[in-house]
Amino acid sequence: MSGQDLVPTHATFAPDQPVVLEWTGAAAPARLVVTRLGERVRDEQVPPGRLLDLGVLPVGGYAVRLLGEDEAPVTSAFDVLAAPVDRPRYGFLSEFGPGRSPEETAAASLGLRRLHLTAVQFYDWAYRHADLVGSAEEFTDICGRDLSHRTTRSLIAACREVGASAVGYAAVYGVAMDYAEEHPDQLLYHRDGTAYALADLLKIGNLAPDNPWHDHIIGQFRRAVDELGFDGLHLDTYGFPKIAWDHEGRPLDLAELFPPFLREVRRALPEATLFFNNVNDYPTWTSVAAPLDTTYVEVWDPHREYRHLVALIEAARLSAPGRPVVLAAYLVPFADGSTPGAEWAARLALATIWAHGGHHLLCGEGDGVLTHPYYPNFARVDAGTGRLLRDWFDFAVANGDLLHAPKARTITHSHLSGDENDDLAVTAAVPVSPDPVAGSLWVVARSSALGMTLHLIDLAGQEDLEWNRPKQPSLPVGSVTVRVRWAGERLLFGSPEHGPELVDLPAVRDGDYLVAELPAFTGWGLVHLPR
Repeated sequence: MSGQDLVPTHATFAPDQPVVLEWTGAAAPARLVVTRLGERVRDEQVPPGRLLDLGVLPVGGYAVRLLGEDEAPVTSAFDVLAAPVDRPRYGFLSEFGPGRSPEETAAASLGLRRLHLTAVQFYDWAYRHADLVGSAEEFTDICGRDLSHRTTRSLIAACREVGASAVGYAAVYGVAMDYAEEHPDQLLYHRDGTAYALADLLKIGNLAPDNPWHDHIIGQFRRAVDELGFDGLHLDTYGFPKIAWDHEGRPLDLAELFPPFLREVRRALPEATLFFNNVNDYPTWTSVAAPLDTTYVEVWDPHREYRHLVALIEAARLSAPGRPVVLAAYLVPFADGSTPGAEWAARLALATIWAHGGHHLLCGEGDGVLTHPYYPNFARVDAGTGRLLRDWFDFAVANGDLLHAPKARTITHSHLSGDENDDLAVTAAVPVSPDPVAGSLWVVARSSALGMTLHLIDLAGQEDLEWNRPKQPSLPVGSVTVRVRWAGERLLFGSPEHGPELVDLPAVRDGDYLVAELPAFTGWGLVHLPR
C-alpha cells in the first residue's frame, strides 16, 4: 500500500474516548484487522477515508493492519490507558525559539503520535533556574538560546491535543550565578567553604526545609505550572553533591533531603505529574518513598552493560512495586548519524529495557534521538531509521499488556534448562544463554497473570555488551525452537519487523510440553503462552 500511512490521532486514548486512526494516501478500500494479544477485535472492510473511528475500546494495547489487494500492508498500533503516565513512553521537546513555525510544531506533534509518546519533557524552556518564568515572553536563556513562552505554550497545547502530558524541566537546586551572589546563604558548600558549582553556569541550592531556597524553588515550580500550563514537572538533579555543607558549616546528606522536599512539591502540586531524576541510581533507595509518578533513572558509567540496565529496572521495580520505571539512556552512537551500528544499539537497548518492563527516554522532536544530557544537542535520524524506530514502538505499544504486566517477574534462571531445570528449553543455531552474553541468543522468561512470555534478544553477532556503543548488525535468527512445560495449547509469536501483532504458531503437544519452531526474526523475538 505504497504512499499510505496509518497513525492514531492520539498518543494514547482514554477509556471513554473513541479510538480514531488517521489513514492517509488511500485510494481504494482495504481490510482492517485489529488484534489484542493475538485475539481479533475487528475484521472489516473499510472505504478509503482519512479517519477510521473504532469506537470506545477496553484498556490495553492493540495492533492494527490494513490489507489492500496486491499491496504490502500498512500497520500501526495504539493503546487505551486510564492515565498517560500509566505507561510513560517518555519523549522530549527542546526547541522553543520565537521563530518556530506551525509546520515545525505539527511535525513534532505527528512524531508524538507515531511513537505513541505519552509524556513529553520540555527541556530547556525556562528563563533562569532560580526564576523559571521570568518577566518577558521572549528572552535569552542562560546558555544563550533565544526562547519564547508563546512557543512553549503552543507546544503544550499540541501535546494535550494528542493526549500526551507536557512535563516542564526544572532543576531542584540549580542556582544561576547572579542569584547565588545575592543569596550565599542558600547554597551548598564544600567543607573548605567553596560553593559547589556545575561548571561555570550554576551553583547548587540548599534543599533543607529551613533554608529559604526550599520554599523559593517550590514557588517557582508552582508558577511554571500556573502560568505556562504544564501538566507536570521533571525535577532534575545532577548526581552531586551527595554530601555537602551549608553556609554555617553543618553537614548535609542529600539522599535524606530529597524525600521530604519532594513531598512538599507534591503538596504544592497535587495534580501534577512528577518525574524525579535519580542520576545513576542516586538516591533511588530514598526517593522512592516520595509521592512520584515514576521511578526515573538517568544512566551513566559504570552502568555500561545490558545487565546493568536490567539491574536498574529490577531494583526500581522492587523498591516501588507498581510504579513505572523510566531509563534515560542516551545513545551516543547516533551522534555519528543513522548508521547501522547506531540502529543496532537502539534495537538492543530498547529490547533489553522493554523486555524487563521498563521505558526508554530516547526519542522526540519528530525525528530526534537523544545522544547527550543537554537535549538541544539531540541528533536527527534519517527516514529509514525513523521507520525502524516506529515499527519497534508500534510493537511495544501493541504488546504493552505483556511488557508492563503488573507483578510480572523474571523466571529465566528457575526455568531455562540446566542441571535442575527442565521446564523450558530454547535451541538455536547459535549458543543460548539466560544472561546477556556476547555471541549468544539471550533468553528472558517472564511470568505474569497473563501467562509466560519469552524474550529472545539477539546478541549472537556482538563482541561486547556495552549498550552505548555501536553494535554489529546481525542477520535474522533462524532455526529457533522452544519447548515449554505448559498446560495451555496456544503459543503466540511476534517481532517488530513482522508487524505489531502476535500470531498463533503451530505447536506440537509432547506430553507436558508445547514445542514450536519460530519464524526467523531480527534483533528481538517475543513468544507468549497465554494462561
